[in-house]
Amino acid sequence: MELIIPKLAIAVTFHYSEARLLYLKTIAQEFSELAHEVNVYIITNDSSTENKQAIEECLRNYTCKYEIIVPTYIGHPFLLTWGHLGLFRKLLITDTTVTHFLYL
Repeated sequence: MELIIPKLAIAVTFHYSEARLLYLKTIAQEFSELAHEVNVYIITNDSSTENKQAIEECLRNYTCKYEIIVPTYIGHPFLLTWGHLGLFRKLLITDTTVTHFLYL
């Protein structure tokens, strides 16, 4: 029997607000405990360098790989919660090593 090492892709919808950075940091500290390998994708509405750096600071001290994505195709900001769908579809095709997907 072949041992499958879990690899998790996590998409976090994060409508940028400085006050919410604390919550992002709180949940991020648990990500590395969820699987052997964890890739985190922060889907946010703010593309400013300053705010991206603030998000990166929340994730910097953890062992997970992370990427910040600012979708331009969603139209209305309330549709940000659907930004993970295209990402998961792409990962399903391009990264066959991902065993689990988590959306927050």
